[in-house]
Amino acid sequence: MTNNLGEFDNREKQTNQRIDITPPGESLLAELGIDKATLKSIRPIWKRTHYRAVINWLLKYKPLPSATKLEQVRGYLEAVYHLTEIEAWGQAYKIITTRLNTPTKEELHNQLNTWGCYQEQINLYKMVLSKVSPITDAICLNGLGDAYLGLGKLDQATHFYLQSVDIAQTISAPRLEGIAFGGLANTYLAMGNRNQAIEYYQQQLKISQEIGDRWIEVIALIGIGKSFNFIGEFQKATRYYLQSQEMAIKVDHKRGRRIALAELGNIQTAIGQYQIAIEYYNQELEIAKEIGEIAGEGDALGSLGTAYYLIEDYLTALEYSQQSLKIALDIGDAKGKTKTQGSIGVIYHSLGEYESAMDYHQKSLIIARDIGDRLGEAEALANWGITHRELEQSSESIQKLHEALEIFREIENPMEEARVLKTLAEVYQTLGNRPEAINFVEQALMITNKLKTPLAEVCHKLKTDLLQDKPADISQSLNEFFINQIQEQNNLLKFFTTQLQRDTPHLGGGELRSNLPTSKQEQEYRIEAQPWYSPNLPKSQEIDESKCEQLKKEIDAVIITATDVELKAVTHLLKPYPRRKNVLLVYSGPETYYLGRFGAYNTVVTKCRIGAIGDGSVILATEQAQRLWNPKAIIMVGIAFGKDPTKQKIGDVLVASQIISYEQQRVGEEIIHRGSIPPSNTILLNRFENVQNWQFARPDGSYCSLIVGSILSGEKLVDNPDFKATLFQKFPQAVGGEMEGAGLCAASGRVGTAWILVKSICDWGDGKKHKKHQPLAAAAAASLVHHVLSQKTAMNGIKKLIN
Repeated sequence: MTNNLGEFDNREKQTNQRIDITPPGESLLAELGIDKATLKSIRPIWKRTHYRAVINWLLKYKPLPSATKLEQVRGYLEAVYHLTEIEAWGQAYKIITTRLNTPTKEELHNQLNTWGCYQEQINLYKMVLSKVSPITDAICLNGLGDAYLGLGKLDQATHFYLQSVDIAQTISAPRLEGIAFGGLANTYLAMGNRNQAIEYYQQQLKISQEIGDRWIEVIALIGIGKSFNFIGEFQKATRYYLQSQEMAIKVDHKRGRRIALAELGNIQTAIGQYQIAIEYYNQELEIAKEIGEIAGEGDALGSLGTAYYLIEDYLTALEYSQQSLKIALDIGDAKGKTKTQGSIGVIYHSLGEYESAMDYHQKSLIIARDIGDRLGEAEALANWGITHRELEQSSESIQKLHEALEIFREIENPMEEARVLKTLAEVYQTLGNRPEAINFVEQALMITNKLKTPLAEVCHKLKTDLLQDKPADISQSLNEFFINQIQEQNNLLKFFTTQLQRDTPHLGGGELRSNLPTSKQEQEYRIEAQPWYSPNLPKSQEIDESKCEQLKKEIDAVIITATDVELKAVTHLLKPYPRRKNVLLVYSGPETYYLGRFGAYNTVVTKCRIGAIGDGSVILATEQAQRLWNPKAIIMVGIAFGKDPTKQKIGDVLVASQIISYEQQRVGEEIIHRGSIPPSNTILLNRFENVQNWQFARPDGSYCSLIVGSILSGEKLVDNPDFKATLFQKFPQAVGGEMEGAGLCAASGRVGTAWILVKSICDWGDGKKHKKHQPLAAAAAASLVHHVLSQKTAMNGIKKLIN
């Protein structure tokens, strides 16, 4: 890393066009709580130097239009380095998990995996591992597993995934546990251990269904399909692939859809439908390019090379394979190099260039052994053995084929075992050893008849030829191995495990921002260990109200809370004004106000009493805040009860499109609700509906969702399932309920101040109310509001009522 910032001005002179896949540096600095204005107050000087470097990298670094993907995020990578140098681990992790403006909308660390920048991904994790929290450790360990799997270092990948499983189980984080199981399954399948792989896939599928996570379920279904494909059960594999594809389309899981298309293409290749396979692979390639998945692009190119080889268009096959190899070399994908070099070796064999073929088989074998890829090792040996046979080097051929056979039996891969047995039969047939040839072909027939694969017919014909003493036809041996290479090696689930958390769909409007719920609503976690938890109010400096006249003119927003938990969550994110060391504290009549910067705006935070009416209620607090501070907007932030635990989760944040006041009723023969249903401010609602890059993780690692909709409001503390059911039957459009919204909109509406209510689910109002999840919910709501107000233009179009 570097602190050389001299290049910034030069880059700016070269171009006015910025490649903007990173969110604005200003908003990220606000999220980090780093203020340029207070930079000089940081001591010691070396620490200030690093913070200045962070600010410069985030604000001044501008990549050129021709910049590589890594150059586009270099500012972020450098900022992480400088923050870790001063042990600002939480701020560094915040950058690492910032969501980028790429087609996949992935967090930085996961985007590096998609690009195939595995070493850079590893470097980020190692800088913050064991520095933040157990949840972040589990996420980092899964990411390390992904990166080492991408590099083909299977033992190291397994090591990190197992560590992640241990942590996830210890902290009761089922989603992270499922992710780690998926990574282990991918790794064991890459090793050729189908039985262990399917066990992990099944555990992953079970967890995904228990917590209702469709994204993980897509991946688990593909994995199980892959395991059936591994043993030649194509019909079962196809059912799982089609099911995963349908689900992937529904939840817009593009990477999952890409893999499903690849696997469907592999099956078409295996059954000889090469043109159909090419169509699948072209669709796969298109999606890979769309989402910028370099490793996936390389896989698709390799698959196309295979398909064109099998229709005997060897030059086109070689072109695609060489493109695939270039990508594998560029991104350091050792497993991809093993596979593609083996494919190129087969193509050179068919072109009659046997020395080149053996050279590539040898390269493939060396890498496979180096990374512990038993399946790749066996296939390289088998292909090399076939080339030896072509050169009439029978002893070398038999030796390598027997080595391959031993490995295929060890990893329990009957498809490849049968192919090697058939090839050995052909070698012994060439040598005139009919009894040995018949012995091997009968072993192959036992397997192929059981699996009911097309190879059974080939083996039956070979046995007939042997019995009739006909010469061997060896023209198809290489094709058969090459067909299976695509089944066994191509697309070894390159999506890996952390994409499950990184691919959280980016939705707007009233849709859920993620599909990552958890069924364990009463999850166990230590509140004190959570990074968002704030047990105390911020340090403050008391000033007299008479000295606030200038400040009053500069106030943009008032945030109102109703409980101590809500107040602490909001003021935890409230920063001092520039050139101030502490948040300001102002007493005015019966009210207490905290003044500072909330995101990009000068903000006043206060607390009213619970409910809409009575002394100290939200109505009085709102009216007083409007008179005293004349803000552009008033925002109510806090906790609420949810509507449906099967569709919502603790911590999901409700943003009110309108407030339904259910208290006003006409009671006659029937009860008629007469309360108003005022809408939130159009501009504020628009900002929350179109929020980008917000994320807030629950203790189990899953992300909270944003839900826009009508919110019930009344004086009753709802904790009765029958009463709650009656409310939602009357107002089915509502998404949740609370106690202050009606008063907020009534008081704001009288004056005309823009308002909105943002509250997070802490319970279900079902007779089991408790306070356990209130800090989590309050922190989630405060986080979302802070994120929106960190955008400097978020309040454009909203004016103060009195200038």
